[in-house]
Amino acid sequence: MLAGLPAAAVLLTHSPPAGVNDDPGDRVHGGSQALREWVERERPSWLLHGHTLPNPAWGVARLGPTRVVHVRGAVPIELA
Repeated sequence: MLAGLPAAAVLLTHSPPAGVNDDPGDRVHGGSQALREWVERERPSWLLHGHTLPNPAWGVARLGPTRVVHVRGAVPIELA
């Protein structure tokens, strides 16, 4: 499904990319490998996602230059 997704500066998704803010030991809360490959290829500035319950201490993660933020409820961020 992601093969035809064009490049974007900001991407809002349900789940995170594999290995970022996910629980790889849990099939339901693991991230998407296809999404990770898209992010590594297209390199958006931001990826905002929900679905998982990451450790709050992780804060903003990065996947290459992409800032990956778990958004639950209301989370103020500055897109700069």
